[in-house]
This record gives sequence, C-alpha cells and structure tokens, in this order.
Amino acid sequence: MHGERFWIAGGRKLPDSSIENVLDEVEAERFNHDGAVRVTTGPLGTEIKWSVFSPCFGSLYYAIEWLPLASLPVVLRFYLSGWFEETCFTADHAINRIEQILAKSELHLTRRTFVEEFDPNGKTLSPMLQKIWHDHTISPENSVDCVYEEQSRKFRVDRIGAQSTIAKLYGMSPVSYACKSGNSYDEVVSEAYTHVLRSGKPRYDHVLAALRMPDNVVRWVPYQRIVVPRPSSEKAMSVSVVAEIAKIDINLI
Repeated sequence: MHGERFWIAGGRKLPDSSIENVLDEVEAERFNHDGAVRVTTGPLGTEIKWSVFSPCFGSLYYAIEWLPLASLPVVLRFYLSGWFEETCFTADHAINRIEQILAKSELHLTRRTFVEEFDPNGKTLSPMLQKIWHDHTISPENSVDCVYEEQSRKFRVDRIGAQSTIAKLYGMSPVSYACKSGNSYDEVVSEAYTHVLRSGKPRYDHVLAALRMPDNVVRWVPYQRIVVPRPSSEKAMSVSVVAEIAKIDINLI
C-alpha cells in the first residue's frame, strides 16, 4: 500500500522525522514495547497496525478520532499470538471493531488452532467446496492426501496438490510447517481425520490457526475445509483434504 505513513505513540501523532528509515526490529519494539500504532494511507485505502497487548489505548483512540478522514477501505492488522487482518469498508465499522478489540485487550489465547464442524447448509461455500460436498469427488490438483501410520499413530502428509492452499502458501514440500506431524497444529486439525475414517462420510469444518509462514511471521489464517475418506482399495486409512481461505464462523475477538 503506497501513500503517507505515520506513527502514533503516547496518544499523539509523531513528527515525520521520527519515522524515517525504521528497521523491522525497531518496528517490533515500537509495537510491542512502546504501544505505537502505525498508519499507512493512500488512494487504495488505509492500514492501521498495532499490537493488542501493548500500552496502545491512547494511540488507538487518536486513530479513532482520525478515522473519519481516512481513505477506504480500512485494513486493521493487529497482533494477538500472531497477526490478524480484517477489512472494514466504512469508517464506522473500523471504529466499532477497534473498540471491540480494545474491550477484549486482556484476552490471552492458550490455543493457536481452533476447528469447528458445521453443516454446510446455510453457510457460504466456494463453488469448488460446494461441488466436493455434493459429489464427494476431489481433484488431486486441489487436495492434500494424509495417510495414517500405525507405528506412529499419526497422520502423515503423503501428497500435496499443486493448486492446493498449502502449495500456494508453503510450496510442495511435505515437511513445511503446516505439514509437519506432532506439533499442536497437526494434532488439532488431524482429529477430524479419524472421525471421517470411522464414519466413512465427508466432513465440513471451519478452521482458524496461527501459522508460521515462510517469511517466519506468524499469521492467523481462517479457512474452510472438506475432509473426504479415500477408498480403501486405493490406499488404506487415508483421507483427502481440500481447504480454501475464506470467512469463517469462529470469533476469538
């Protein structure tokens, strides 16, 4: 996003000279220790960025007062055990969301992955997920296959489709962060695989997970997925998963 960038700290806008040549580690210190808020605004919209646990109340209230003058849409990017990102298309919406987040500023997340099963009726699914749910057929290009290993009693990523969400975020490596077995993310998201194998029926989930990205930044990623059991004649004890980043009905803040 190109345009003007300024910092707010201690409830006031800092002079322009204080924001020149700011390094990444200096930015992190400003967000986490100083409670500073960074504002970037231009013809494509406005970004407001801050750390929820920092002493940022005064600076966010300054931002709230300024927001009616901001270019739309407004992207709120805030850190809470990982970076969240929300887009608001009116100043009032952005102000309301900042106030809601401020009201929950003492929230401490003890988990980094949340999964909830839903009936897809009444939910907004992409055309691809709709087709998978009704036809129970998955394109190998868009899916990831996970195989249960008796020795470790865990599911292992066996194949990554070139057009799958994991491939787009992490590439085709089966040992990327999202594919590693045994971490907390793997343990939570793979619980559904056993249920699918036992029932023999597909399952539709919403997932919210704090994932460490290839650039080493932790971001909260919301996605919908469908898990389908694979025929035992093809490969025993395995499932195929199709996931798409999308709006979910899991609200932490």
